[in-house]
Amino acid sequence: MYRQAGLSRRHFIELCAAGAGAALLAACAPKATPAPKEAPAGEAAPAEKKAEAPKAAEGQKVLIFVGFGTGTSESQIAEETALVEECNETLADQGITAELMVTPHEEHLAKFSAMLAAGTPPDIVMPIGVGGVAELYDTDAWLDLQPMIERDQYDMSDFYGSTVTLHTYSKGTLGLPMAVYPSFMYYNKELFEKASVDEIPHAWDDGNWTFDKLVEVGRQLTLDSSGNSADQTGFDPTDIVQWGYDESWMDFAGLSRQFGATSATGISDDYKTSLFDDPAYASRAQWMSDAIWKHNFVASAEMAQEAFSLAGDPFSSGMVAMWHCHTWMMGQTYAELTFDWDLGAMPKGPTGVVSAQVDADTFVMAAAGKQQDAAWEVAKWCCSPGILERFALTWGSVPARLSGKEIFLQTLKEKFPGVDEQVLLTAIDYGDVPNHEAWKPQPAKVGDAVGAAMDRVLLGKERDCAVIMQELDKTVQGYLDEYWAQKG
Repeated sequence: MYRQAGLSRRHFIELCAAGAGAALLAACAPKATPAPKEAPAGEAAPAEKKAEAPKAAEGQKVLIFVGFGTGTSESQIAEETALVEECNETLADQGITAELMVTPHEEHLAKFSAMLAAGTPPDIVMPIGVGGVAELYDTDAWLDLQPMIERDQYDMSDFYGSTVTLHTYSKGTLGLPMAVYPSFMYYNKELFEKASVDEIPHAWDDGNWTFDKLVEVGRQLTLDSSGNSADQTGFDPTDIVQWGYDESWMDFAGLSRQFGATSATGISDDYKTSLFDDPAYASRAQWMSDAIWKHNFVASAEMAQEAFSLAGDPFSSGMVAMWHCHTWMMGQTYAELTFDWDLGAMPKGPTGVVSAQVDADTFVMAAAGKQQDAAWEVAKWCCSPGILERFALTWGSVPARLSGKEIFLQTLKEKFPGVDEQVLLTAIDYGDVPNHEAWKPQPAKVGDAVGAAMDRVLLGKERDCAVIMQELDKTVQGYLDEYWAQKG
């Protein structure tokens, strides 16, 4: 329903969030004091025999490319620009200045690739998610930061452990954790109250909160124009005015971990075998299909287009009781919603697994960059305590530093006093590592194949998802075989 040419479902939702002022709490975020120049916070105290870092040449301009992910709305650019100006003041005595280059997301890959081909790549790309890194991972475009981390004895202990793992690859450490986007259940408290249905659990270890229970609750909260719920006789599935649940912007590959799949990408660890013949993928896709076409508590693509398009997202419409999504949406629009809402945990899958997708942003440095030491100094400043929090909140995320938790909680409570913030923080522990956006061979072709299969589910073109998965498995395996044959 959200799939457009060249635009992922995730980025479609992010654009809706950014356009609606989704800089998470940014207006409330306290302005932190810049880290001291002589001892940037986040670095370990110098060891007696520590290797001396090369000094950046004076008068170097570090170009920061924005466009691989979020960060491109007017409000975000204003905050990012203010932060870059502070960075320039802090690093002035080193002769380093930073400058933003903002590119529309739909142009980011062409623009970056052109700059790379011309021998003038930007020094830093930020923010960039796991999926953005994956776009050019196979071309060795990104610099391994591990030698710099070891040289400077950079302290990584203040980052959420899972975020460090997400940015560590077989080719090295490609970024420092900056922003975490956990996912969870948004729910409309007023719709629950009107239906006399108990609110969903906030505890992530509630064994009674299962996908079967989600079906039951979702049907109770789905209404036709006569007020009949989907679990009542006389309900008209062609005349629905309120739905119980929505997750249709996601795809079954990433969600299949909830049903016992070992990979969130559908690809084996050695990248040589398609796993879409694993029953877990068909089962998760079938649950999604049945939610639309059998149980009628999730909108079909056609219904969703008509009902939610003006609102920008299903939940903002006030016509959906529960929505699985990430922190990006907690911007000014959600602060101004005309109904009461809260956050809940994701249910337990049929194999006992509780899993919620997590996205994470970082910075990367171009391997072909001409001024890597200067870029590293800018990147360290951006990731320093007190500064990183401001970037993360601007992007609609949880700061990746553990020490930033209190700033996040303070601003969250000020803007959303009725929200259970612990649900959001605990969600990080249930994130998918390895990640659903991780690199895979022929990512564009595989991604398009998964997207096409997802569209078949949402449009009801094939309601036996085992058939869809069998065909997808053959298609993806063909792409993998083609990739490795080209590698020789």
